[in-house]
Amino acid sequence: MTNDNLQEHLNNGLYGTPQLHPDEQRKYLGTFRERVSLAITFKEFSNNQNACLTAIKQEISSNTEEELSIKINGQLSSDIIDKIIQISKENNTKFEYLADASFSHDNDAKAIVICSSKSALHIENIDVESKYHELFERKSEKKNDPKEDKKGFLSKLFDLLN
Repeated sequence: MTNDNLQEHLNNGLYGTPQLHPDEQRKYLGTFRERVSLAITFKEFSNNQNACLTAIKQEISSNTEEELSIKINGQLSSDIIDKIIQISKENNTKFEYLADASFSHDNDAKAIVICSSKSALHIENIDVESKYHELFERKSEKKNDPKEDKKGFLSKLFDLLN
């Protein structure tokens, strides 16, 4: 072995095999950005779970030419994971449950990534709220519902007394 090969062999033993873009792979649950079709953060799931689940169904059913898989961050709650697995089974889509501690649980961290395991998709817009904005607009319209602005009995009583 030459010195270069010996040093490379020692470095691989000490530090592990070098990875290509490890930060990007951690961010997108072990895959590259160019393979991602849809990404959902923990914050988006907590704000509107039903819209996110509907977006997952639509994304899987709309993409017929590429074999997609679902990567699930293990930090999600078990009831959401069960629903995603059910969606995966209904659409004959592979899923991967990732319980690695290196994946973050921050609000901006990815909770779900729908991606191609074999080739790059090069989809520019992968954010669920911008890609499926009509699902999230419905929720904001419901918030402005006048029924929710009604006051309770005690509030009305105190208003009358003041």
